Amino acid sequence: PQVDVLPNEPFELAVMPGAYNVTFQPTTAPAETASDTAVARPPITFVVDLVASDLDLGELSYPAAVALMTVTGRVLVASTGMPVVGADLQGAAWPEDASSDDAPNDAELLRSTSATTDSDGRYTLVFPPGATRLDITLRPGTDNAVLPETTFYDVLVADGQAADLLLDVDAEPFQLAARLVDRNGQPVAEASVLFQSDVGELDQPARYTLKVTSDATGSVAAPLFHGTYDVLIAPLPQAAAASQRLVLCVPGSDDVGQGQDDAEDCEGV
Repeated sequence: PQVDVLPNEPFELAVMPGAYNVTFQPTTAPAETASDTAVARPPITFVVDLVASDLDLGELSYPAAVALMTVTGRVLVASTGMPVVGADLQGAAWPEDASSDDAPNDAELLRSTSATTDSDGRYTLVFPPGATRLDITLRPGTDNAVLPETTFYDVLVADGQAADLLLDVDAEPFQLAARLVDRNGQPVAEASVLFQSDVGELDQPARYTLKVTSDATGSVAAPLFHGTYDVLIAPLPQAAAASQRLVLCVPGSDDVGQGQDDAEDCEGV
């Protein structure tokens, strides 16, 4: 169950007795004065055990702004140093009391606020108090869907400044153009084409997923990074064509620092 909570007001939830993770997802705190800026606030999870005789959570206190941990940094293309613009980021961290030999489960991780990289590739994330061993996940953003999803583990942070996050993919994706036709050579319009591949280098793997739709002439256009793609083509039910799966290799280029020729990249595909 979920409920909206007003400041300093009680709230009620219909729950059964048991152990719960109660997560508060605050809105951005307004600026206290005209010269201040609004403060982004991360979600905080409280672990509670409710028994049938006492279903009262009591008072749950959200940390003061000064106790929160703010991390700033940049996301860059590894081969060129150019900023990655419009990427969505969110962090996850181990709590400071976690054992180094026993990774916390998903519910125990401390989640940061979300952020979108600006024109310089910069971002700011705010973590709950006690955050250690920071991981930052990058996903395609609303303004930049042509990005893989990847997680940067154990990001180094000093005085609130994170080390640069280097996205190891082509600076400019290859622009694939294709045309879908049925067995009679007629265009297959409004077919869904899904591309999926692991891109980047082994030490920083990234998962790229792109879905496009063919136009009235059966044409599709897809920006693709270097990699081997599983492709699913799904025409509309009324189309005179069946769904099809295939493997597509997009070779690397020396111009973007891949260092392999096309034959080696796509050997055996």
